[in-house]
Amino acid sequence: MPVSTTYPGVYIQELPSGVRTVSGVATSIAAFVGRALRGPVNQPMTCFSFGEFTRRFGGLWANGPMSYAIDDFYANGGGQAEIVRLFKARADDDDGYARLEIGALALRASSPGAWGNKLTGKTTHPDQTDPVGAQAAADKYGLAVADLFDLRIEDTATKAVELFRNLTVRSDGGARRFDRVLATESSLVQCQLNLDGSPKLGNKPAHDQDGTGVGGNDGDPLTDLDFIGDSEKKTGIYALKKADIFNLLCIPPDTREGTLPKTVSEKAAEFCKSERAVLLVDPPAEWEKIEAEAVGKVKDAQLSDNRVLSLAFADYAALYFPRLRRRDPLRGGQIDSFVPCGAMAGIIARTDINRGVWKSPARHGGDDLGRRGADGPDDRRGEWPAQPDRGQLPAQLPRHRPHRLGRAHAQGRRPAFRRL
Repeated sequence: MPVSTTYPGVYIQELPSGVRTVSGVATSIAAFVGRALRGPVNQPMTCFSFGEFTRRFGGLWANGPMSYAIDDFYANGGGQAEIVRLFKARADDDDGYARLEIGALALRASSPGAWGNKLTGKTTHPDQTDPVGAQAAADKYGLAVADLFDLRIEDTATKAVELFRNLTVRSDGGARRFDRVLATESSLVQCQLNLDGSPKLGNKPAHDQDGTGVGGNDGDPLTDLDFIGDSEKKTGIYALKKADIFNLLCIPPDTREGTLPKTVSEKAAEFCKSERAVLLVDPPAEWEKIEAEAVGKVKDAQLSDNRVLSLAFADYAALYFPRLRRRDPLRGGQIDSFVPCGAMAGIIARTDINRGVWKSPARHGGDDLGRRGADGPDDRRGEWPAQPDRGQLPAQLPRHRPHRLGRAHAQGRRPAFRRL
């Protein structure tokens, strides 16, 4: 702003500097792709804690390895994650959505999944419960009192309750038409659609009418094509194109004891190259069937044509071995095997936040996770130490220490660490 000169003398004017601080780009945002109990499909959602993941996607799921990987991510220091839920419908006429019909009011769960079968709904008429308030609402919205009804939705599993007042089914109901209100305000239900995509408005439901969700299911197991998706439609891993940024990509297998198909890993690594991210690859399940032969299988596989990931995009991927042994809270605290990608993403995120990306090269100053007594190969001899017996493993997750296996280690030579 120019200085007003009101008298002779020297005036000092401060001008803003042309120098602007360059803010750092986040380096510790992990993306997870896989099945979950609930939540939007093929739409990345940002979660800052496991509690937020539980609210949006249903939390731990015994048949969903991705949920355990996300739990490990936050438990090991991760702070921000992009979650992409995938869902495979059982048939063209079975989309997995639970239907909730309250008299003539046709609703459905907001997302596919068996969780929608726990929904209940009830409608009441405000002219019977609050005549004065109903008349005031009718005058405000330009409707008749007889057009209005109230709707209560409850998720009996989580005890979440939503209450919507002064709704109408009239096509000219404006801002209080129930399908519009539910689309903008409800996280549990939405209006059912006709075959042409228009909303099923139906008729006004009766007073004290009840309904329960039915027909919801968790879909079928995912195939290679479901994981990969379509780049143009932005489905599967390509749904992450809708996200602002991510640096680490985790794609757990679809089943606990399963292995992610090699075609999915190849496409994911190629996608990471275009997005300047790193794919965290989980070891195949068969590597650990015989403990004494595990390390040999790892080296042989990576040095053969049957390697987990080809060398075409290996610079944008990291393989971590072995799988983690931790307690499963959904199975009475029993020790079970889980993929390590989530835990390693959490460690990388915590290290980058606490020390910075240029201060902690691999295995120097960073916090590790893994098996007691298995610290990787002896660089002087190029040999791996003996694996401890599984019965000697500690029960708590923070004391497990898996190997960080890179191409140099697999070839039995001293690795040259670098930060991507």
